[in-house]
Amino acid sequence: MSTAMKNRMMILAGASAAIALFAGCAAQQGSDGGRIPSSESTRAERRSDQVTIQNLDEFADFVAQSVVLDLKDVPEISQSPKRATVIFGDIVNKTGNVPTTDLEAIRRRINQRVARSDVFREKARWVAERRAVESARAKEGPLEGSVVVDQGQTIFDPYHTYYLNFEVFRLNRGNVNDYKMSCTLMRHSDGTEVWVSPVYDNGKQVMER
Repeated sequence: MSTAMKNRMMILAGASAAIALFAGCAAQQGSDGGRIPSSESTRAERRSDQVTIQNLDEFADFVAQSVVLDLKDVPEISQSPKRATVIFGDIVNKTGNVPTTDLEAIRRRINQRVARSDVFREKARWVAERRAVESARAKEGPLEGSVVVDQGQTIFDPYHTYYLNFEVFRLNRGNVNDYKMSCTLMRHSDGTEVWVSPVYDNGKQVMER
């Protein structure tokens, strides 16, 4: 084989490799399948009226950080003579288009934030699953309003137990959606809302047509 022919074959091989590499990169960008970083969005997401996965992750981080910072200054927690118990309550989904399972991302982020917040955990006991408390109450069979104590440890005190409830809603105008969330801290003993959060805003999301 001549030297010129060998050089031509090497050039063709290099070009083929470059084309294959480019095609792989294109697939990674989500046009024809493949994987892309969580921080990037795809065309399918931008054309959907649901919140994008990227925005949901960012919003979950923002809400989790804000809630933990706000809660530690609520008087019922910061000035309580006894260590309060905060139970992750309900998520009321009023968006009309976002599955409630998607909103579990916010629950997970808050749990992670609380687990890393020494300041908050000094003031309150955090219960991620309300079923754990309800199961303990059912096992002991307490009267309504009574304190449940197990092996010297208070499991349930209705006067210092609070439910952190969430409400998520959406404002829609044509192909523009604005997702918002607010939360309340409700005392178990009398249902009083002792704290109402500011409205956490995810910003407007414009859907591609």
